[in-house]
Amino acid sequence: MEEKYLYGATIHGIQSFIFDSNTLKTIIGGSEIIEKISTTFFIEHITDYNDKFLLQAAAGSIKYVFQNKSDCEKFFKDFPYEVNKIAPGIVFTQAVVKINGTLTQEHMQDLSKKLNAQRNIPPVLPDIGIMGRGKARLSGKALHQKNNELNDYVDLLTHNKIEYSKDSELLSKKSELNGKQFPKQFSEITKGSEKHWMAVIHADGNGIGNTILNIINNNNNSTEILKKFSKLLNDATIEAFKEASETVFYNFSGGVVPIRPVILGGDDMTVIIRADFALKFTKEYLIAFENKTCEKFKKLNIKFLNNRLQASAGIAFVKEKFPFHYAVHLAESLCSYAKNKSERKYSAIMFHKVQDSFFTSFDEIIKKELSIGNTLLVNGPYSVVKTKLKPIQTIIEQANTIQNKDFPKGALRKWSGLVRKNESAAKQLMNRMFENHEALMNVAGITKNGIDSNLHIFDLLVINSFMK
Repeated sequence: MEEKYLYGATIHGIQSFIFDSNTLKTIIGGSEIIEKISTTFFIEHITDYNDKFLLQAAAGSIKYVFQNKSDCEKFFKDFPYEVNKIAPGIVFTQAVVKINGTLTQEHMQDLSKKLNAQRNIPPVLPDIGIMGRGKARLSGKALHQKNNELNDYVDLLTHNKIEYSKDSELLSKKSELNGKQFPKQFSEITKGSEKHWMAVIHADGNGIGNTILNIINNNNNSTEILKKFSKLLNDATIEAFKEASETVFYNFSGGVVPIRPVILGGDDMTVIIRADFALKFTKEYLIAFENKTCEKFKKLNIKFLNNRLQASAGIAFVKEKFPFHYAVHLAESLCSYAKNKSERKYSAIMFHKVQDSFFTSFDEIIKKELSIGNTLLVNGPYSVVKTKLKPIQTIIEQANTIQNKDFPKGALRKWSGLVRKNESAAKQLMNRMFENHEALMNVAGITKNGIDSNLHIFDLLVINSFMK
């Protein structure tokens, strides 16, 4: 029986790698490096590459079936060295599973276990520095050379990121949006935003791993179907991004749209966007993702999840100067929170506006900022379609009510702070608001029944703070 070899590689900590600085140019370069490793760079280093043996190559995840042992051994030996030359310090793991016969669920599970085990092996850096060698001012890593664009001496990784930021591997599959360009500076994203607020959005699919295992377990020709599934999923993600962007920015005036994709492939999407567009874009993206996967997976002619997949998203609202690796970590935490609360059954959105310069995990934020005794001041996550979750469109419409010039917005803000300190005084303030503005309060979904019935107020104030 002919032996084949299932090769897998994973780039871990993609967000940390991309967002380890607060310069958009290096963030763009980092995302270009990830995209290149996952696609063209990987393919270039395979002897006698054949597209029909590629199972997955997107967003830092690679799976390929080698047809003989020698080619697999050579690639396994050489490829990590090539990766480290362009991305020194990246956490890159690889593993191989021998296949006798057809690809099965057990082969994929064995590969996953081996890849996880490899994470314990530290990377070998190609440029570790020597005694007497200077350190880069921003990163603290060994100096490599002076960069003319930054007018400063930088380390090897920063140098590579700046060089790769000139490429368009990532953006080539998205092109322009109605003749508009993507920004290259944070100032182009926050332009027109009061107090320089922006948002980091992270979204990924619900239950993709289980879906893949289901495909392998229930189809004889699972290798070919899995290959088609991965491509269609990647296409759906890209097309959903483009459709949402064109919908949101269709009438946007100006040559540069205030959104920048950073990770876009597989079922993953991470973007930086001006704060006032974040909720609408996320809603449109999740709806488009559901529709695109439904449309494309009908071609596979297999039954799983009614040929439709959902995704969830986390939105971290931050100031322009906020450390972006913290913002991305928070967006990921919010996405996970949305998935857990929705039981991965619905497309869900969770968001948070960072008010404190000291960042911790979202769990710590809940304890520190979003709790009164045993009461959690958390109303989300929200759904994009009708489910048992609260719909995001309802909270947006309620926030619009606060824009009414007669609405007691200042008093409501005061109530949101007072309720944490003096429940009796907060109740009196709420009663006064109802005495003067009962109709508007009702439209905003606010009641006199206390904090438990008014948890959405905190989200109303967040959404309203970004409305024009």
